[in-house]
Amino acid sequence: MSVVIVTPDHYDTIRKTLRHIRAQNIRDRLEVVIVAPSANGLGLDEAEPREFFQVRVVEVGAIRSIAWANAAGIRQARAPIVILAEDHCPGSVRVTNRSKSCRP
Repeated sequence: MSVVIVTPDHYDTIRKTLRHIRAQNIRDRLEVVIVAPSANGLGLDEAEPREFFQVRVVEVGAIRSIAWANAAGIRQARAPIVILAEDHCPGSVRVTNRSKSCRP
């Protein structure tokens, strides 16, 4: 599975969401696609994403809209199943090999 997550600026805005995704029992099978204006300005902490199968950064320049940025991430995702992650899902997120659910 690929997980696409968009940040309008830097890694700190998606750190908490990625921490929840990293807590999943299938994290070693997840490709994380981070869509950002620039890889250089992202400030990705290389130590944090090591538990994922793969982490890729898609550079898109200024984020025009979340839909546009998600589409750019989906086009770069390599897995047959793509999850769009956002930072406003209430409660915790659980990802299994069959589904994604938000639980309050």
